[in-house]
Amino acid sequence: GAKPRVEIMADDAGAVLAREHTKLKKALLAAQQAVERLETTESSAHTPAEIDGTSRDVGQKLATLQMLLAGLRGAWDQHCRGLTMSKQTVWRQRLDQTDQEYSRLSTSHASYLARKGAREAQRQERQELLQRRGGGGGAGGAGAG
Repeated sequence: GAKPRVEIMADDAGAVLAREHTKLKKALLAAQQAVERLETTESSAHTPAEIDGTSRDVGQKLATLQMLLAGLRGAWDQHCRGLTMSKQTVWRQRLDQTDQEYSRLSTSHASYLARKGAREAQRQERQELLQRRGGGGGAGGAGAG
C-alpha cells in the first residue's frame, strides 16, 4: 500500500517543479528576447532614450527571472526528495542550465552597462576638451544631448 503513495508524492513533486519551471522558461525567453533587442538597438541608430528604455526592460526581466529561479530552487529543495534519482538528475540539469543562461544574460547586460558608461565618459572628456580649447566659452554647447 505504501508504494502508490510514494508515486503520488513523486508526481506531485514533479508537477510542482514543472509548474515553476514553465514560469521560469517563459521569463527566460522574455529575457533572452529583451537582451537581443538591446544588442540590436545598441548597434543600430536608435536614440539614447530608446536604448535606455530597452536596457531598463532587460533589467526588469532579469530581476523577474532571478526571482523565479529562486522560487524554483526553493521548490527543488522542498520536493527533490520526493523524486526518483533519474528525475532528480533531470531537474538538477534543468536548474544548472537555467542558472548558466541567467548568468550569460546578466553578463551581457552588465557588459552593455559598462560600454554605456565608457561612452558617457568619452563624451564627457570630449566636451571638456572642447571647452578648454574654446577657452571655456559657449561654443562647446553645440551638439550636446
